[in-house]
Amino acid sequence: MQWQSALGNNAVIGTNSSLNKTNILALTQALATRNAAGLATSIQPGLNLGIAGKIGGQYILGAIANFFNSDGDANVLSTPNLLTLDNEEAKIIIGQNVPFPTGSYASTSGSVGVNPFTTVERKDVGLTLRVRPTINENGTVRMTIFQETSTVDQNSLSNPNGPTTNKRSIESSVLVEDGGLVMLGGLLSDTYNNNIEKVPLAGDIPVLGNLFKNENRTRSKSNLMMFLRPAVCATALRPRPSPTTATTRSAASSCRRSRTPTTSCCAA
Repeated sequence: MQWQSALGNNAVIGTNSSLNKTNILALTQALATRNAAGLATSIQPGLNLGIAGKIGGQYILGAIANFFNSDGDANVLSTPNLLTLDNEEAKIIIGQNVPFPTGSYASTSGSVGVNPFTTVERKDVGLTLRVRPTINENGTVRMTIFQETSTVDQNSLSNPNGPTTNKRSIESSVLVEDGGLVMLGGLLSDTYNNNIEKVPLAGDIPVLGNLFKNENRTRSKSNLMMFLRPAVCATALRPRPSPTTATTRSAASSCRRSRTPTTSCCAA
């Protein structure tokens, strides 16, 4: 909570905090100077309460307070599917191609004809899965697996050096039965932050001390689990059509036709 109150003509008392994205002082200044444009850009999210008195035909700000609380929840479930031949690598990428600055140039000599520029390198951010299956005679499947999950840190989007990515990856080789389910790995993380800014002594008063302090609580919980289920798909090749001559058709009718089986693997 932040609040400000006017004392007379030239005095102001109140609290403000750096934990909030928008400081209440900007809103107080916009109201005091009757700046409509500044008022529109300074209003904070949440509940804003103000008290104003009319003196000499003009409204004078007496006090203003801001209350704000936010809560968010998200659940992301990815179920990619891959189909590949025996002993052949398959790859799938689901995400975004994000630009990362790698260099820049700006002319400081004032020379004409040289334009400043920035070089960027684009990288895939999202879900990446690479798998190479090997089907054994007993029906088991040996898989060489690489899986990566990456996201862009939203707090680093305004960083002039480029955004920061949060990355989790796993690389392993496993042996699984046809249709069996294997857990590659997982990560459970729970982060809790509690930041308090307060006025000395006044912020320690029970109940009333809340008027002289600002508290910011942040809790982040992340569960990441990786499962893979291989399935062997048996297919068959059709025999090539025989020539249309009568002699060949007669000879072919006495021959035994065989189908050559092929195998492929589907990972889900």
